[in-house]
Amino acid sequence: MNAVRARMGWSPLPPQLLPYCDRFDLVAYQQGGLVAFKLFVYPPLTAVPPVLPQIKPGEDELSVVRTLALFVSDTMQYDVGAEPPEYVPPVLRRAFAELELRGRWRGACGTASYMFSYLCRLYGIPTRLVLIEPTDTGTVVSGTGRERERFVLHAQVQVWVHGRWMTVDPSVGLVGTSDRPVQGHRVRPDGTELYTPGVKSYTVCTQGPLVFWDTLTGLVELIV
Repeated sequence: MNAVRARMGWSPLPPQLLPYCDRFDLVAYQQGGLVAFKLFVYPPLTAVPPVLPQIKPGEDELSVVRTLALFVSDTMQYDVGAEPPEYVPPVLRRAFAELELRGRWRGACGTASYMFSYLCRLYGIPTRLVLIEPTDTGTVVSGTGRERERFVLHAQVQVWVHGRWMTVDPSVGLVGTSDRPVQGHRVRPDGTELYTPGVKSYTVCTQGPLVFWDTLTGLVELIV
C-alpha cells in the first residue's frame, strides 16, 4: 500500500493503519439488542476498473475521496433487492460489469460502501466500515417510484486522510468533516434526491493486530 501511496505522491502509512488496506473485514454490530456480523472480502487490490474516473498522481487525498464518493453515488441505481447477504468479490464483479454495459449498477448502501471502500484501498487510502442503526424517522428518496424507502441498516465508510478519520456516505455522495456519521442530503445530476438516515446507534469496524489480519486475509484469499 505504501508503494501505491508513493506513486500518488502521498506520505506512507504507519504500520497500525495497514490492516485497513487489506482484503478482509468482519464487522460485528448490534441491531435490536442482538449481535450480528457482516463479511466484506475485497477482490485483489491491483487492477483499477476501466469505468473509474481518471485519477492522476499528485491529486490530493481528500479530492480523490470526493471523486470516488460521487462516482459511486451517481452511478447507483437504487435496488435494495440486489443487496447480497455478504459482500464478496462476485458482488463487485457484477456491479462493474453492469457499469461497463449500461453505466449503472444495481444495489444500495451496503454495496455502495463496499465498492467505495475497495476503490479507496486501490489507491492506498485506509477505510473502515460504519454500520448504522437508524432512528424510526430515517428515510431516503430512492428514485424507484416509491416516495420514501425506510432504512433497516445503513452503511457508511470512514477514510483516513490528512492524519484523521473522516466519514463518507458513498450511496449519497457526501463527505463529512469528522469521524461521526454523515448527516444530510444531496441532489444527484439526474435530479434524484438522496438522504442519510437519523442515527440511533452505530458501530465502526475495528481491525486486530497486523499479524492476525495478514494471516486471516491469506486464508480468505485461498477460500475465495
